[in-house]
Amino acid sequence: MPFSFLKKLKEIRKELDPRRSSTSQKGLHETRARAKQAVDSHPKEHEAAPQSAPVIKKKVKRAPSFPSVLLNPHITEKATLLGEKGQYVFRVQPQATKDAVKQSVEALYGVAVRNVRLIKKPAKKIRIGRREGVKQGLKKAVVQLKAGESIEVISR
Repeated sequence: MPFSFLKKLKEIRKELDPRRSSTSQKGLHETRARAKQAVDSHPKEHEAAPQSAPVIKKKVKRAPSFPSVLLNPHITEKATLLGEKGQYVFRVQPQATKDAVKQSVEALYGVAVRNVRLIKKPAKKIRIGRREGVKQGLKKAVVQLKAGESIEVISR
């Protein structure tokens, strides 16, 4: 309701404007008195009750609620080379977060995860002759395990 005061003041000023209204001198004095009373009755900013500091809510990215964010292992030549170094690549849900991937890998494979990196491959438009289509994008997670840990990755 803070703007209701401004609306009242605007209406009163319209009444005061000699170009817009044809009020007599007596009516003009009355409207000026009403405007002054409205201004005086409104609490000043420095007289307002003390307010607590505004609460700033920080957006927290929550992990998805489904059981596992892992879709399947991503088996490529590059992924097998990374597997020798203790890094494993998985396809994950588009909403997956690093924490969710870490929890899923630790729960499914029973290993300690050291680091998680997420890679988003965007969808792309493709053309074959006159036909147009969309090559589906994906989200991958590169999971690095702690030293001495390993996963037996089986492809589909």
